[in-house]
Amino acid sequence: QMFGFLVILSSMMRTWQHRVAPTYFLLSGAIIGVASVFLNYTLLWLILFPFFLYHMRSWSKQNWGSLFTGLFLSIWIFYVGKMFIFGEEEADNFILSYATLIDSLMPERLSYTMWEWVFMSFTALLLIIYSISGFAINVAKTVKAHSSVIMISTLSLVVTAFAIIDLSHLPNYIGIISILLSLQLAIHQSCLIDSKNEWWTIITLFIFAILGVLPLFWTPF
Repeated sequence: QMFGFLVILSSMMRTWQHRVAPTYFLLSGAIIGVASVFLNYTLLWLILFPFFLYHMRSWSKQNWGSLFTGLFLSIWIFYVGKMFIFGEEEADNFILSYATLIDSLMPERLSYTMWEWVFMSFTALLLIIYSISGFAINVAKTVKAHSSVIMISTLSLVVTAFAIIDLSHLPNYIGIISILLSLQLAIHQSCLIDSKNEWWTIITLFIFAILGVLPLFWTPF
């Protein structure tokens, strides 16, 4: 899932001002379709595409059509394969499983430790801070680079909102949030020549290291 998200993000950054980019959108739709076979809530990634197309200036009916073609084609191929191997009933059950998407958003019970909540909260807080900074500070030298930074900041806030809404799949969102946070850190570290920013990055990494090691030695409750 994390690899698929990286491929989609990389593909979308290559669609700058391409009103017709069928390869990238077919690939992105196919990735979402394949991932949704195993994790149906991956279909929610479709909500990210209006932001992709808007910021990359690639909004067109052709690109939207390619996206959904890739999505439906990948799901249909899996459905046909399942029907031939396991029978029509199993294939129908697979399609009907998508109807449980909304139900899966409601967690029955959250059983995270205190340190897990601290780690996830710290990660989300940093992501929000860097996202706001991405909107406020122009760290890019070209229009395309600036649009990419703004897009990553927008995606960061949207995915964080997803994580809060879809708490039952929170660990999966933390992986995506970590990818976006890493990109934010890399952008600021490479574009802002400031000792304060460098010390801030070092302190951030040090805190993450502590949060990763401390639970091994101390668990208050």
